[in-house]
Amino acid sequence: MELYFLKSAACLGIFFLFYKLILEQENMHVFKRIYLLFSVIASMLIPLITFYTYVEASEAGSLLSQQVIQEIDALHSTGENLDWTFILWSIYFIGVIFFSLKFSKNLGELIFRIKRNPKFKDHDVTNVLLPSKIEPHTFFRYIFLNKKRFERGEIPAEVLLHEQAHARQKHSLDILFIELLQIWMWFNPLIYLVKHAIKLNHEFLADQAVIRKGTPKATYQKILLAFSSNAETSNLASAINYSSIKKRFTVMKTHTSKKGILIRSLLLLPLLAVLLYSFSTNEIVQLEEKVQVEGKSAIADFPTQQEKATKKMIKEYNKLAKHYNSQEVDRIIIKMKDVERMKYIYSLMTPKQREAAEEFPHFPLPPRPEAPRHPERIANVERVARIAHPEPPTAPEPPAPHFEQSEMPSPPEEYLGHDGQREMERVQVIEERKMKIAARNMERESREMQKQERMMKRAERDMQKREMEIKFNTPPPPPVPEIHMKQLAEEGAEFFYNGKSISSEEAIKIVKTNKNININVRKSNNEKPTVKLTTDPIEIN
Repeated sequence: MELYFLKSAACLGIFFLFYKLILEQENMHVFKRIYLLFSVIASMLIPLITFYTYVEASEAGSLLSQQVIQEIDALHSTGENLDWTFILWSIYFIGVIFFSLKFSKNLGELIFRIKRNPKFKDHDVTNVLLPSKIEPHTFFRYIFLNKKRFERGEIPAEVLLHEQAHARQKHSLDILFIELLQIWMWFNPLIYLVKHAIKLNHEFLADQAVIRKGTPKATYQKILLAFSSNAETSNLASAINYSSIKKRFTVMKTHTSKKGILIRSLLLLPLLAVLLYSFSTNEIVQLEEKVQVEGKSAIADFPTQQEKATKKMIKEYNKLAKHYNSQEVDRIIIKMKDVERMKYIYSLMTPKQREAAEEFPHFPLPPRPEAPRHPERIANVERVARIAHPEPPTAPEPPAPHFEQSEMPSPPEEYLGHDGQREMERVQVIEERKMKIAARNMERESREMQKQERMMKRAERDMQKREMEIKFNTPPPPPVPEIHMKQLAEEGAEFFYNGKSISSEEAIKIVKTNKNININVRKSNNEKPTVKLTTDPIEIN
């Protein structure tokens, strides 16, 4: 899951960089709206795409071994980072809860405003008149306006047209989508940049709709300046924003030809191809080997193609394996059809499924066939059995013949010796099997110990690597403006404010009171530093 989030974030970053460099300043706002929404959805779907490569068994040996090694390393890393994974997931779910509550609060405030304030329907939109001093903003078909200014007619028709364009073009759907996505991927800073770009593009679309109604650009720009504000509104509403006006003015003057729109649209195809190749998953599948069994074509017992067994198959395998593992080795009864079925299901399991499933039973070798008995020996044994254990008579019979001890027939010594030897061999085979099973268990435990040692060494290397990355990649913090001014004053710097020379004390005072001051410092080898302080012009994000 962590790898999916990293791939999704990287994919979204490339999409957003393409938008900032190629599309943002162009007058093709409908296409940009579709592109921004598509980039978010594609960033979530591309890491889930898997491409399969089918190769013959003779060609896939090395490729499959590399793939197995990567899967084993991934399993090891999962085991190593178990504690960290729990901590990170806990932080993630805390963030999800926080942003869910924030989203619910903003949505509840908008619904509360709509229900508790007077409303005035204007064709297909509804004006909600609020007593508080607010700037016009829109949520779906509702436009929130200051009641006094609306009743006095102080809100220009161009501002109302701007907000009506937001409502009719359903910009609130885009905002709701990106807000819900932000709850899921709140830790990704690119989500906030994309959300800002979507809202700014909504302003481009609304401005375009007003200008197409016949309003002169210069007049409309003056109205925007008069109604611009940095006052906070709901994150779910569309409002005229002071910080975006300069960029909107620039885009109003831009004209993008149809040829330019076509070229920029076609550039999206190679970008999409590169992202698919870079962030999708590639898997190598080895074709099954066919073998000849008694003149018939059949699939090998363990196919080389690793497919994923279904839950029903795993349940069937566990039932059979548990049945055979519970039986004693010297009294086990084996059905060949069960063995073949277990082999097939086990071959389809992934490594993770095999770890969770029952251990594959250790079936003993079949017993050797008994040697054919000689008819005379069989007759002698039966005669001895009848003499030693006579059947009770059903009718009065003459007394049984009495045999002297020397005349009592005895079982042939050669036969009895052969039977006892066969029993000893059978016991010896069972003991040998038990010793082999114990040796295999010891070998398995030894492999586990070696695996743990490799995991510990890999964890130490990863920790050292992270410490080096943190040591060399941490950027220095930006200087505090007041302290920076004092340091420059100690160096004998000359200070200017809007082209006028000032003292160092005045410069420090200006920096403390005005957080949006621009500071330009110039230094040379032989001259004193020159510090120019200027106020911010109208600036748009």
